[in-house]
Amino acid sequence: MACQTAVQYGGWRPLGPANYGGKVYDLAVDPKNADEVYAAYGSSGEGGGGGISGGGLWRTRDGGRTWRPAIDRMRDVGVLCVKIHPAIAGYLAVGLRSSIYNQDRGVLLSRDGGETWRGIGPGDASLNIIDIALHPSDPNTLYAATHTGLYKTTDGGQTWKIVLAYQRDNRFWQSAPSLAMHPTDPDTLLLSVWTLGIMRTSDGGAHWTRVDEGWNREEPMSIAAWAPSDGNVVYAERVSPKRNPARGHIEMFTYRSADAGRTWTQTVTLDGYEQERYDISLAVDPTDANRVLIGNTAFLVSTDGLKSATAPPRPPHSDHLRTVFAPSNPKVVYNGNDGGVWKSLDAGLTWDRADAGVLTTHVFSFAVAPDSGNIYLSAADYGGIVYYPRSGWRNLDCGDEFKQFHVNPNAPGDAYVGGQLYRVGGASEPCARIDPAKDEHRHDHPPMAFDPHDAKTIYLGLEHVWKSTDRGRRWHKTGIDDAITKDHHVVTALAIAPGDGRMLYALTDFNPAIWVTRDGGKTWISGWTQGGSSNSALNSGALAVSPADANVVYWGRGSALYVSRDGGKTGNLISAFRQERVVNRIVIDSSRPSRLFVATDVGVLASEDAGASWSRPGGEFPRSLVVDLALVKQTLYAATDQGVWSMDLTGRAPCEPAAVTPVEPLALGSGGGSERFDVSVAVGCPWTAATGVDWAQFEMGTVSARLSVKSNPGAERRATLTIAGRRIELTQFGGADPIADGAPIRLRTARR
Repeated sequence: MACQTAVQYGGWRPLGPANYGGKVYDLAVDPKNADEVYAAYGSSGEGGGGGISGGGLWRTRDGGRTWRPAIDRMRDVGVLCVKIHPAIAGYLAVGLRSSIYNQDRGVLLSRDGGETWRGIGPGDASLNIIDIALHPSDPNTLYAATHTGLYKTTDGGQTWKIVLAYQRDNRFWQSAPSLAMHPTDPDTLLLSVWTLGIMRTSDGGAHWTRVDEGWNREEPMSIAAWAPSDGNVVYAERVSPKRNPARGHIEMFTYRSADAGRTWTQTVTLDGYEQERYDISLAVDPTDANRVLIGNTAFLVSTDGLKSATAPPRPPHSDHLRTVFAPSNPKVVYNGNDGGVWKSLDAGLTWDRADAGVLTTHVFSFAVAPDSGNIYLSAADYGGIVYYPRSGWRNLDCGDEFKQFHVNPNAPGDAYVGGQLYRVGGASEPCARIDPAKDEHRHDHPPMAFDPHDAKTIYLGLEHVWKSTDRGRRWHKTGIDDAITKDHHVVTALAIAPGDGRMLYALTDFNPAIWVTRDGGKTWISGWTQGGSSNSALNSGALAVSPADANVVYWGRGSALYVSRDGGKTGNLISAFRQERVVNRIVIDSSRPSRLFVATDVGVLASEDAGASWSRPGGEFPRSLVVDLALVKQTLYAATDQGVWSMDLTGRAPCEPAAVTPVEPLALGSGGGSERFDVSVAVGCPWTAATGVDWAQFEMGTVSARLSVKSNPGAERRATLTIAGRRIELTQFGGADPIADGAPIRLRTARR
């Protein structure tokens, strides 16, 4: 890749979202300190593709109030599991995902609590380390469970051998193994894997016996968990073959062993609770072998050895990948799920989120409104979320997980979301389905385009290009040849010429090819074509037209970047662009048309000379999958698998000003209460929070500050909060609350 002369950009700053922590694959709690926790954050890429990274490994030492990355985010973020040695302080092992972008492979080991790391193998770059078991008295003995076999080392990773080999199913999580070690006999292990069922060894892996005889074997996806207080008691959870066509599996089997896993008795069947291997979990109370916490899509508690199970009064977020009791205090339990890290202080009955400030949300798509600065995004495995610059992140009633957001830059307030296309409504116009052809196939990111001169004219790419002149109330199909789309080939990208609303480009996945219309869709002409069959893995949504010349268009195809200077008739490969990064989005600066930004699977690249040379813009930015970009008023926004980031392009000092939400004056009732303020500032920039009074105090987090206000039996009182240089007025009423005696209230101006 040709490198350009260094250009001064601003610094990258994380924006959130703050109300959702992202998917957690694994958790580990220090055996002597219930407040020290390590969390492995994943991504939506369960397919095991080499370009997916994830949120990395994070650490808290104060029970979840503040978090820091435990592995340099610029080094390696594809972490699948994490284990803490039960007896050796500071001894950590993490299992890595196979990725073409990872600098390390196999298992990473730390002996200083995550301050430094070294790779110890196995050396096969194709291995995904799904689970790890550590020998409690021999630090040189480790087991690493992969998709194709269980590996063992007895010399600290210098050499490894396979002690149990098995075939891999072609699905990532369905064929993921689960490994459980006996609490007092480290030579006895249970390995659960799709292709073998549940296997048991009592001699460190030299010999194995299948022990799930009599179980239902139609869907042998299982996990097992030992009771720490009784080595004879083991529990297991298995997927039932019972299915609902719309929901998949809708039943889970459970089993109990009273002889250390040799024989089993079927216990409660969890009817109506479904999930495959991806997120089923079990945890046994360290002090009570009959108390089990069960996770799948839902969360359940059993107090009778899985004879029965019921939902707790206040469960954590859904889809449970790991539950871990704190060994030093079993009342403290942590749960890793699709909504982040959650914590219970009463052994699993009531739960609260415990990872505010962890920036690991996998953003599937986003769109930034140029008029308001609102950011609409779809978070993988969560749903629609919106950021209001004055009040912060909020859940969005319109939109869902794995959906594509768009904003019409010419119509303030018009946002759209699909899969099936909806117009995002406000208070006066509810969320409305406006999809023109619900039965047509579509790209994972269905593209849209907006006429720069007519705010009501919009385009949508499905199997055909559809056009509406009334914001989506009525549609008609434009004239791309049906021969192109007859076999359900789809339009993967649309781009309209900024200076000519009648000139529109479309990129299709057939061949693939560029199509162009110069009359608003009445007629389409086929241009550049690559030839060959469609490959969905290479189908990019990256297409951008130069604001200076409507005949200049850029597009991506896999890891290749192309340009046409003749209206799409021919295309030329931009050889200076590094041909190993998948192109996900292209943005052109309208004020400087030679400036390009490209979102790739490992960050953002920038060119100041129309693609002749490239560099990484800005300062600290994680090695992350960047799925989308937006450039609004000289601020570049990036949607990544580690949240939303922004960078100022005007040369402003990166540390100022910080963005603080909410910024409206705050009023609390006399009963007191708390409020969280989120802070967005460039990486490495310091900030503080202060109240100036003793009755209100801040607790500082990584990118947030939580305000706690004491009760006030006296007269009304006021304070000025200072957060990262921003001033916010606080009022607390005195005496009896007007709603109910002692009830805290929050009054905030309803501005977005």
